[in-house]
Amino acid sequence: MDADAAAASVSSTIHHVISLGSACFTAQTIQDAGLRRFSLPFDWIFSGAGLIRQCLLDDFSAFLARERYVNLGSPKSWTLPLYQRLFGSGAVINHHDLSHDPDYQSLTRAVGRLKAILASPDCKLFTMMMSESHIEHPHVKELIDTIAALTDNARFLLIGFRPAGDTATLETVSDDERCRTVVFTPRSELVEGLRFGDPADNALLRS
Repeated sequence: MDADAAAASVSSTIHHVISLGSACFTAQTIQDAGLRRFSLPFDWIFSGAGLIRQCLLDDFSAFLARERYVNLGSPKSWTLPLYQRLFGSGAVINHHDLSHDPDYQSLTRAVGRLKAILASPDCKLFTMMMSESHIEHPHVKELIDTIAALTDNARFLLIGFRPAGDTATLETVSDDERCRTVVFTPRSELVEGLRFGDPADNALLRS
């Protein structure tokens, strides 16, 4: 292998797998596959392509402005009126008590880790799971273009969910140098928003 080929091989080796939501099951699947090395800001929130793009464009200033959040009746459930207005968001934060300094500081550190990853030349895989009907939404392409402009060596994996069927399937619908899109049909339903009830569904999704 010559030097150029060796460099290309190294640059294409994925060093970080990053959850872009749109809910907790993305981070949970990455974790169950042994690929989640540390906490990142979109792991355990309710997000969306437009919301994440806004976070990147304003350098997380609104996302981390905890004084602007409104509590939804549970210590770890919060919404942000700005995101409600822009994206129709309901609960955004669902696993952090923003009134508790150590919990807020943990979220801040997660943002710092993501910024460090974006600044690195390492190859990164950004993973997003959503309803199949949302894959073609313009916000998704805009988010991919924004991330690609902000960092080197970005790769993307989009997984669209179909309603449960008689047979679990995982079908690649497009695959190019930058982005792979697959559609997943489980046999069971999500349990507590984290994993599917049938372990075989989770194993197929991790694959």
